[in-house]
Amino acid sequence: MEANSLRIRYTVHPQQFVASIRTSVANREDILKKIGELMGEIPKESIQGTPFCIFYFVTSVADGIDVEYGVPIRSEFQSNTITFRTLPKMESFSMSHKGKLDDLGKAYEKVFQYAYKYGYPSQEFSREVYTHISGNENEHEIEVQFIIHPWNSLLVENMIRELGAEQQGKIMEGLQAIEIETPLEQKFEWLIGVLHKLENVTDESQRYNIISGCAHFFPEEMVIELRQVYEKARENTHTLIEAIDKTLEFMASHKGWGSLPIRKGNVLYTTKSPANPKAFVEARTHLERIKAYCFCPIIRNFLDQNVSVTFCNCGAGWPKQLWEGVFRQPLRIVLVKSLTKGDEECQFAVYLPGE
Repeated sequence: MEANSLRIRYTVHPQQFVASIRTSVANREDILKKIGELMGEIPKESIQGTPFCIFYFVTSVADGIDVEYGVPIRSEFQSNTITFRTLPKMESFSMSHKGKLDDLGKAYEKVFQYAYKYGYPSQEFSREVYTHISGNENEHEIEVQFIIHPWNSLLVENMIRELGAEQQGKIMEGLQAIEIETPLEQKFEWLIGVLHKLENVTDESQRYNIISGCAHFFPEEMVIELRQVYEKARENTHTLIEAIDKTLEFMASHKGWGSLPIRKGNVLYTTKSPANPKAFVEARTHLERIKAYCFCPIIRNFLDQNVSVTFCNCGAGWPKQLWEGVFRQPLRIVLVKSLTKGDEECQFAVYLPGE
């Protein structure tokens, strides 16, 4: 589907079975070289699509760019180096770029600006599809994809789970009228209406379960990595608190973990970093600061309009995924500070399990 005059397309991508390799690279020239090597390893009769590369934003990779490059295939074949997996269904905004790799940034800028203009959050990765790679770099054809985080779909699923399909339909009435280029103001008004109706029929626990389940997906491999660090620390220490402190030391000394949580007694206080650190530092007013701080492409434009605190449970879903994954059990997580409360940061209290 053609989304606009900029030739930005909206596409639903079905599941794809792929052969891929995840690694770190120094630059895009390395990616093209490695894709060529991968194509040479795959039997020609197995190839079923165009090569691609996924760029991971949240990563513990210290050197280079964390990527997964691959090719859609029909079936597995013998290999000791290639991973076979099914990419999930995705939605994207995309734009075709023709020309040098150094100019790809212009296409990315246009696609991301378009998505944010209409209130769409990104997944924690982007993707490129290599339609045509030429010996002449001016003739490269690459599709740049902004992968959409499925916030509304998760909201539907979570409401049905907590409240049932009938109640979900009543609360989210009007969703069908929300289109790709529906103005941001109209999307905001619909969302605020949903939150108010939700508050009228739920308790605090239900609202938390519904909205926190809409959060961005914390990378599973990083959850597993931190769980292993914690479990090893737990084996070599006398108490849970000692093991937690060792885990926090690991996070402080390795890339990708964001703002380091602060432990006070049996509670971890985790605070988000600003979405736009430069704009946050340069902001002159409270409204400019919180707009630069907020990650939500809808809410951040209307933070001066009495946004419901309920919405910020979405932010709790990020530490929830990490720490519940580390401890392998549900945890109590409380919103301590939020932009919707008038604060200039969002902070969550993660209550650690008992010994």
